[in-house]
Amino acid sequence: MISYKTNFKFHQVLHGYSDGHRLLSSSISFAPDTDRLLFVMSDMSGPSMSLGFERYLTGYPLPTEESYALAMTWYAPEMRRPGCVYTHTILIKNQDLPYIRNFLNILGLFRRPKGNDDLEFFKETLELIDIESSVTNVLVTLPVINISKVIDSVYSHPGKPIFVAEESTEAWENTFLQIWSQQWPKLMRNFSFCTGALTSRRISGHHLDLQHVPWSYVNQLHREVPEGIIVGIGDSNPCKGSDWVSFLVKDVCWPDKNFRQFIRKFGVESDEGRILMPLLARTYIDIYLCNDCIPSIENIILDTCRIFPSVNQGKKFKKAIFGLDGLLSNVMSEDEILCSTVTSKYNKCLPPILLRIKERAANLYLLNPQKCIEISISILNDRLNKVRNEFIVGVFSAVNDSDAILFANEFKGILPTLLTYNSNLLSYVSIWSLSGISRQEVLAEAKVNGFLNNQVLSAIIHSGSSDDIASELTHYFEKDAIIAALNYQNTTNDFIGWNWVAAFRNYNDVLTTWILSQEEINATVIAILANSLLDDAHTSDKLPLKCWSFLANNLNLLGDRDLYIGSVGYLAMMAFSGIDVRYSGIMACVFQPVHDLAANNEINYNIWQRISRYLPSVGLKEWDRCEKLRKGLVEKYIECNWPIQNFLSSVQSKETLSKILDLCVENRVTRRFVRNIRSAVKRGNVTATKTQIALLENVNLSKKSWLSFDSNDY
Repeated sequence: MISYKTNFKFHQVLHGYSDGHRLLSSSISFAPDTDRLLFVMSDMSGPSMSLGFERYLTGYPLPTEESYALAMTWYAPEMRRPGCVYTHTILIKNQDLPYIRNFLNILGLFRRPKGNDDLEFFKETLELIDIESSVTNVLVTLPVINISKVIDSVYSHPGKPIFVAEESTEAWENTFLQIWSQQWPKLMRNFSFCTGALTSRRISGHHLDLQHVPWSYVNQLHREVPEGIIVGIGDSNPCKGSDWVSFLVKDVCWPDKNFRQFIRKFGVESDEGRILMPLLARTYIDIYLCNDCIPSIENIILDTCRIFPSVNQGKKFKKAIFGLDGLLSNVMSEDEILCSTVTSKYNKCLPPILLRIKERAANLYLLNPQKCIEISISILNDRLNKVRNEFIVGVFSAVNDSDAILFANEFKGILPTLLTYNSNLLSYVSIWSLSGISRQEVLAEAKVNGFLNNQVLSAIIHSGSSDDIASELTHYFEKDAIIAALNYQNTTNDFIGWNWVAAFRNYNDVLTTWILSQEEINATVIAILANSLLDDAHTSDKLPLKCWSFLANNLNLLGDRDLYIGSVGYLAMMAFSGIDVRYSGIMACVFQPVHDLAANNEINYNIWQRISRYLPSVGLKEWDRCEKLRKGLVEKYIECNWPIQNFLSSVQSKETLSKILDLCVENRVTRRFVRNIRSAVKRGNVTATKTQIALLENVNLSKKSWLSFDSNDY
């Protein structure tokens, strides 16, 4: 609330005629600049007096004295020289302006001297006892329409001098004084007026803000002050009738203490002058006098930005109106205020940090997420500015991974933007698992914004959907990506993807080192290594043979068909190229699978080329991959003297074993090999299936093919 005083002391000055216009008496001495200004402003306001203008009131600032001058001028026809006047000037300290209730009381302090001998009174300071009851009703006798025209002109044309054309001055004293005193102190200190300007009056080259002039001067005024606004009191042009004008007129006649407090609170920081008054009046009406209506925030923002176009201007006002728990909250809900504020096309003048837009958006999201997302998408499709950006940051920062997925499914294309504003979401596995998103695009955006870290990398890989960006991940994270991928793959038999296999080929040393460091490892990881090492079987010594044996015994766990084929091919290549008896265990596991793959023509050319280099020729049947495998199997066991038991384990198919036995009857070495097998089975040294026993017993080892000639037979 405004704190008022009741007692004020004012210095006074009297100017008049004494062998010319001069200072006659004063209660204080002034600096030369002030003396000159008082001298000029106390003289008659024109070249000659006009009927009805014998008395007038002038108000103007005295910056060097930090005071405001209110001066009453009287025409002095009793003087011998024409055009003489007395002017009694009262100086009000700027610091006292906010605390005077009713400036009409000051009119009673003005005194016209009876002559040049009546000067002692003016050497003393004046005292004003400001009576509180006198503020409740102001004596303004002019028609409301006339006051409306003046107020509308003063505040609708800021920066331009306003001239009221009418023949009598006395009726305008109260009105001008009340229009001036209605203002907030900073504007009062700089506002100037005169109720009886016989010509346009100036201070430091600038026309006074508001002047009352005679009708007879209007034509000349048009020529002398073309930028001036002339208010014709007697003309038939009606006032615009704006709500704020009507309200200010009412306040001039019946001052509203709350409104005066309101404009003094927010006008104090403004350097904009008169242009601010309509904004303050309209805002006050919308907030405090709009009983059942909803204020137009768009209009309030528009008005605000016209007055305070810079973010750094009018911060106190903007915060008080649009801020959290601001004045608008008296008539509107927080979501209405916030949503209207951020969607306004004029809001670029608002300070988002001061208004806590981000925090409020996050809070609002918790209450109404759907609306917040819809607004965010709407403004994303429009033009972004600092206010809108803070809103989006606030909303998106509050979105969790579940909501992000829902919104991504409902609003196509929003996810990359959402992740840009809420980088924490990048650490959720569910985000990277989402179908229908461009992981390359999201990853590129995250990289540009510096959001990538090992936590994000882990989420990407554990999503099980990282294969399409394996190259990008290894390019950015290098071996960290390889290790993360391996850690993930070791938790599941679901194949991580072929792009990762391609990436692993560039990091075979990292891959093998990692495998050797693990206490437990699953078959898929070793299968990946097998597929990345297909170019050279001799690289198998990078891992202990037990790792390859483990893979061979768990091929059925490989869910990806191509991974299975590549693994079988690599193990077959390894087994056919190995000599150590331990390789026979691998052969026992992979021969039948690789034979079946060859029979079904599922082994691609590259893999077959790597296997076939370790297989014998089959003459005219070189095209027969299965024949080469069968012959290679027999020769390998004979050459390396591998255990018969592993041979029987290698051949699980009746058809395959039958063809191998047919092959073996063609020379003495292979026949001896079959006899050894049959003998071992009979003695119980090895275990064979019933099918294998039957085939072994029925094979005719005396039969020789005329196509085969072997010197070992003779």
